[in-house]
Amino acid sequence: MTDTLQTDSGLTIDYGDDEVIETPNQETEPDSVNAESAPAETDKDRAVEFSEEQQKVFNEVIGKKTFKLRETERENERLAKELAELRSKVPTNTRPEVPPIPDPYTLTEEQYRQAQQSRDKALSDAIAFDARQAQYNEQARQIRAQQEQQQQRETEEKVKSYTQQATKLGVKPEELQHAASIVQTFGLDGYHPLASLILADETGPLITKYLASNVLELERVMSMPLPNAAVYLATAVKQKAAALKPKVNTAPDPIDTPLASGTGQKRRGPEGATFE
Repeated sequence: MTDTLQTDSGLTIDYGDDEVIETPNQETEPDSVNAESAPAETDKDRAVEFSEEQQKVFNEVIGKKTFKLRETERENERLAKELAELRSKVPTNTRPEVPPIPDPYTLTEEQYRQAQQSRDKALSDAIAFDARQAQYNEQARQIRAQQEQQQQRETEEKVKSYTQQATKLGVKPEELQHAASIVQTFGLDGYHPLASLILADETGPLITKYLASNVLELERVMSMPLPNAAVYLATAVKQKAAALKPKVNTAPDPIDTPLASGTGQKRRGPEGATFE
């Protein structure tokens, strides 16, 4: 006869004649519990991954933008270097403080002379400090003005090319202006990085027109991270926008074949019939 005993630790003890067998309780499944308690990987934990084709397009877009901006960067670097050199020449000390005019009635003759000399030197140093500061401010103002003019010229050239391209693509000026006002309300204005990509693209006006006509697509682009949005614009949006380009009939006009010399007009009607 065999007796069993259930312990508090979850073991079942069988009492036989010769041995005692301990069997672990199988109700607990640690592996299952640990698996359920492990945090699931979220979308934010996963890095953004592009397909080979998307990565190629992204690299081309960034490469073209970098190439076009390189000349501008060199000019800006030159202006920034000049500005840094000017800053290095600015005195680090503060403007000398000019003491008040000494009182000859409270000082000895020697004390008055020394105080007057100290004041004259401080006044001369303050005037020289103001002159250097004014010169630096004027030169810095000129450099900043050059930078602003450079940026203005670049913007004007992009807008001019963009407008000319719109004419080639059959987009009317009023259509382009209306489309631009719509995309600007969603934050895609001239200060947004994607605006530079659209202005530089040969189908930029069509992209603007397409986004203005498909606000859900526009919202989707604006909600994407910048690298994803750049790839999406250069692939899916550009392909859809290209469909807005008007179809041009390139077939040649039919050629009129002249009648041979001496050939009269063919008579109409049945043979033998006469017409009066």
